[in-house]
Amino acid sequence: MFWAAILPFQITCVLIVVGYTAFVIWAPKWKMKRGHAAATGLGLAVVGFIPLCLGVGTLLDPFRFGEFHYETAAKANDYHVRRSIPEAARDITIYQKAGGFEAQYSISRADLEEWIDAEWKYMASYLAIEREELDAPAPEPTPEELAGPGGEQWLKYQAEIRALSWSRFSDHGWPMPADAVEIQGAHARNGAGSTYYYSESEGRAYQRAGYW
Repeated sequence: MFWAAILPFQITCVLIVVGYTAFVIWAPKWKMKRGHAAATGLGLAVVGFIPLCLGVGTLLDPFRFGEFHYETAAKANDYHVRRSIPEAARDITIYQKAGGFEAQYSISRADLEEWIDAEWKYMASYLAIEREELDAPAPEPTPEELAGPGGEQWLKYQAEIRALSWSRFSDHGWPMPADAVEIQGAHARNGAGSTYYYSESEGRAYQRAGYW
C-alpha cells in the first residue's frame, strides 16, 4: 500500500525544489539577502513538506481511487490493475483503493483458470503458502455428524465464513451468486495476491486483490 504515497511524494519534492529555488532567486526583490532567504526557505520546506504532501495526495485521490469501468484491463490507468486482472477479462467494474481493489468482469472459467495457473508459477519463488496446501480438502463432518447437535452450528458457521469472505463485494452492492465458487490465487509473503470467485451462470469472475 506504500506505493500510493510515491506519486504525492514525487510531486511534493518537485514543488518544494521549484518553490525554494524561486524564493532564493527572487529574494532581493523582496529586500532579503539570498543567504537569509536560503535559510528561511529551508525551514519552510522542512515544516511544510508533510502538510503539502498530504494536500497533494488529497487532490490526487479522487482521480486514482474509487469506481472505474474498463472494457479491458489494458485500458486501465493504473499498472496494478493492468498486471492483476486477466487479459481475457471484459466489461470490468473495479473499486480501487490504496492497498488493492475489488473487481468483477466477464471471462470464461477456462481463461480464468489459465490466468491463475500462470500467476502461481510467476510467484513461485516468494509464495506465502504453497498451492498444494491450499488445495488440500478441509475436513468436513459426516452426514451423521451433520444430523447431530453440532451439525446446525457447523452449517451456520460455514455460512458466516462465506458471507464474511464476500463482505467486501457486498459493500459495493454486489450480491453473491448462488453458484459462486471460490478459487484461491497465489499470495506473496508480503500479503500481495488475489482471491477469485467464479459464477458459471453469470460467466463472471469476482476478484479481491491486495498489493503493496
